[in-house]
Amino acid sequence: GAPIVKGGAKNVLAAFERLIRDHGGDILLGADVERILFDDHGSARGVRLADGSTIEASAGVICSITPTQLYGRLLADAKLPAEVGEDEEEDEEEDADQRPRPR
Repeated sequence: GAPIVKGGAKNVLAAFERLIRDHGGDILLGADVERILFDDHGSARGVRLADGSTIEASAGVICSITPTQLYGRLLADAKLPAEVGEDEEEDEEEDADQRPRPR
Protein backbone atom coordinates (compact mmCIF):
# COMPACT_ATOMS: atom_id res chain seq x y z
CA GLY A 1 0.00 0.00 0.00
CA ALA A 2 0.89 3.63 -0.28
CA PRO A 3 1.89 5.68 2.74
CA ILE A 4 -0.72 8.10 4.02
CA VAL A 5 0.50 11.52 5.08
CA LYS A 6 -1.00 12.98 8.23
CA GLY A 7 -3.10 15.95 7.17
CA GLY A 8 -3.38 14.83 3.52
CA ALA A 9 -1.44 15.25 0.29
CA LYS A 10 -1.20 19.02 0.71
CA ASN A 11 1.31 18.37 3.51
CA VAL A 12 3.57 16.44 1.14
CA LEU A 13 3.63 19.44 -1.18
CA ALA A 14 4.23 21.84 1.71
CA ALA A 15 7.14 19.71 2.96
CA PHE A 16 8.66 19.56 -0.54
CA GLU A 17 8.31 23.33 -0.87
CA ARG A 18 10.01 23.84 2.53
CA LEU A 19 12.84 21.50 1.51
CA ILE A 20 13.47 23.44 -1.69
CA ARG A 21 13.33 26.85 0.00
CA ASP A 22 15.46 25.70 2.96
CA HIS A 23 18.19 24.78 0.48
CA GLY A 24 18.08 28.18 -1.26
CA GLY A 25 15.70 27.21 -4.05
CA ASP A 26 12.78 29.20 -5.35
CA ILE A 27 9.43 28.12 -6.73
CA LEU A 28 7.67 29.94 -9.55
CA LEU A 29 4.11 28.87 -10.30
CA GLY A 30 2.25 29.51 -13.52
CA ALA A 31 5.35 30.37 -15.56
CA ASP A 32 5.22 29.38 -19.23
CA VAL A 33 8.64 27.78 -19.67
CA GLU A 34 9.80 27.58 -23.29
CA ARG A 35 13.14 25.77 -22.88
CA ILE A 36 15.46 24.33 -20.28
CA LEU A 37 18.92 25.88 -20.65
CA PHE A 38 22.18 23.95 -20.23
CA ASP A 39 25.79 24.80 -19.42
CA ASP A 40 28.80 23.56 -21.42
CA HIS A 41 28.83 20.32 -19.41
CA GLY A 42 25.21 19.44 -20.21
CA SER A 43 23.79 20.31 -16.79
CA ALA A 44 20.53 22.25 -16.53
CA ARG A 45 21.46 25.85 -15.67
CA GLY A 46 18.09 27.56 -15.92
CA VAL A 47 15.01 28.14 -18.02
CA ARG A 48 13.88 30.53 -20.74
CA LEU A 49 10.30 31.70 -20.33
CA ALA A 50 7.86 32.26 -23.18
CA ASP A 51 8.23 36.05 -22.73
CA GLY A 52 11.98 35.71 -23.51
CA SER A 53 13.24 36.26 -19.96
CA THR A 54 15.57 33.74 -18.35
CA ILE A 55 15.90 32.38 -14.84
CA GLU A 56 19.29 30.97 -13.90
CA ALA A 57 19.67 28.04 -11.51
CA SER A 58 22.72 27.45 -9.34
CA ALA A 59 22.09 23.77 -8.63
CA GLY A 60 19.49 22.46 -11.09
CA VAL A 61 15.98 22.64 -12.46
CA ILE A 62 12.94 20.73 -11.18
CA CYS A 63 9.81 20.48 -13.30
CA SER A 64 6.45 18.81 -12.96
CA ILE A 65 5.17 18.06 -16.44
CA THR A 66 4.48 15.04 -18.63
CA PRO A 67 7.37 13.27 -20.37
CA THR A 68 5.89 14.32 -23.72
CA GLN A 69 6.03 18.00 -22.72
CA LEU A 70 9.52 17.59 -21.26
CA TYR A 71 11.17 15.81 -24.20
CA GLY A 72 8.96 17.19 -26.97
CA ARG A 73 9.03 20.84 -25.93
CA LEU A 74 11.42 21.83 -23.15
CA LEU A 75 14.26 19.55 -24.26
CA ALA A 76 13.46 19.49 -28.00
CA ASP A 77 16.79 21.14 -28.95
CA ALA A 78 18.89 19.47 -26.23
CA LYS A 79 21.61 16.96 -27.01
CA LEU A 80 20.46 14.00 -24.95
CA PRO A 81 21.83 10.46 -24.83
CA ALA A 82 20.11 8.22 -27.41
CA GLU A 83 18.64 5.94 -24.75
CA VAL A 84 16.63 8.82 -23.26
CA GLY A 85 14.41 9.04 -26.33
CA GLU A 86 14.03 5.26 -26.47
CA ASP A 87 12.43 5.18 -23.02
CA GLU A 88 9.93 7.86 -24.01
CA GLU A 89 8.93 5.98 -27.16
CA GLU A 90 8.46 2.76 -25.17
CA ASP A 91 6.30 4.60 -22.61
CA GLU A 92 4.08 5.99 -25.37
CA GLU A 93 3.72 2.52 -26.93
CA GLU A 94 2.80 1.02 -23.53
CA ASP A 95 0.25 3.79 -22.96
CA ALA A 96 -1.28 3.15 -26.40
CA ASP A 97 -1.46 -0.62 -25.69
CA GLN A 98 -3.33 0.02 -22.43
CA ARG A 99 -5.96 2.35 -23.88
CA PRO A 100 -9.46 0.91 -24.31
CA ARG A 101 -10.19 -0.09 -27.89
CA PRO A 102 -13.51 0.83 -29.57
CA ARG A 103 -15.71 -2.14 -30.39
